Amino acid sequence: MDVPAPDTAVRTDLAEVYLRRTALLFCPAKATIQDHIDLAETALTTGDREAACLLLSISAMEMGTSAPGLAWRAEMGRRTGLWAVQRPPPVLPQPFMVDAAVDELRALIAIPADPPLPIDRDSIPRSWATEPAIEALLAFCRRVTARLQELIDAGPGASVAACLSDLAPEAQSWPFFDLSLHVGKSADILVRMVAFNRLKRFELLVRELGSGLFGSAGLLDAASCLSPHALGPYFTNVRHVVRDARDIPALVRLAAPAASTEDIARWTLLLSGQLPWTLACDLVGVAAQLGLASAVEQMYVRAERQAEFQREAAFLWRIRDDGLAMGLEELACRAQKLLTDWKPGDFIEWSILGDMLAVLSRESDARDAFEHCLSLNPRDEHARAALAALRDGSFNIFCRTSGFFASSERAAILGMRAQ
Repeated sequence: MDVPAPDTAVRTDLAEVYLRRTALLFCPAKATIQDHIDLAETALTTGDREAACLLLSISAMEMGTSAPGLAWRAEMGRRTGLWAVQRPPPVLPQPFMVDAAVDELRALIAIPADPPLPIDRDSIPRSWATEPAIEALLAFCRRVTARLQELIDAGPGASVAACLSDLAPEAQSWPFFDLSLHVGKSADILVRMVAFNRLKRFELLVRELGSGLFGSAGLLDAASCLSPHALGPYFTNVRHVVRDARDIPALVRLAAPAASTEDIARWTLLLSGQLPWTLACDLVGVAAQLGLASAVEQMYVRAERQAEFQREAAFLWRIRDDGLAMGLEELACRAQKLLTDWKPGDFIEWSILGDMLAVLSRESDARDAFEHCLSLNPRDEHARAALAALRDGSFNIFCRTSGFFASSERAAILGMRAQ
């Protein structure tokens, strides 16, 4: 009995349907490298080698330039034929994870300071730029593919920092694509939107390694070489090295016993860039207990910078509360204001913002916050009473018995302010 040959046209059509469906389900905050590899292989099935190369090149940059990362590049080149296969370095047996992490961190701390990359834009605009036209997106994706191919071809000595400094300004000028607004687009366009979102997310996650208060080009390039069996490229494996948040500053002390408080703050911040939110929240409390004010402040900057693709209210609540306890009142107020930006319909957050502004003697802004709270919930008795207290000048007494500062812990903060 003759077996009919497979209908490649039907198979390709089904692959395109699957590719389109998969692309539409991608969430920038949750998709993994493996998700993007799977999407790239599906794109190859449909014949879109350009999209596959774009996705896999971004994944190659994320995997870093350690021996396992270079071995992965070689394997993907062999499997797909998308780039020349280079002989990877041997993957040697690894020492115990914590020992290896301490050794890596000690080497990073010893890197001479050099200027940060000129790509930092921490004054995040409240309203993001509009999405690019499709033609501009396609042109940018071609530039990204070409630049990342240069990075791959250059091998172990290639500079991720130089690559990102070329690509970041244009990536920063556009917001993430909301794929739910583009369901009518073809699969090839959707896949490139996914790739753009991935590149932008990666740049935001590693930006403080290359720029900002503590970063530099040399540090970013060194972080790309870290072993996945220790700290991980760009510190992605720190969550598996430590038992809890207290171990992160302890790791710094192990690597540099003579480290100053500011050095501990710097490396505590840098090591925490890829932590899950629960561990990151705990680390804010640990940093506050140790008096690492600059680390707490920069953790807030990070949350503000990354708000376009991931938002965690619990993290801002922790920044707010621990910031107040440390006397970082303006920082705490900025965190609360960002919460109202994230949750504009939450009258409780507006009421808390009003309390904090009033305690900081910003009475006009406090009135605006309480009035907005009442517009959302006209029956909010605290907001109504707070407005009356602001009018008759008794708010400093009123706030000790009602609202955000009524608890004994927060009332102690008011006592410290009065001293």
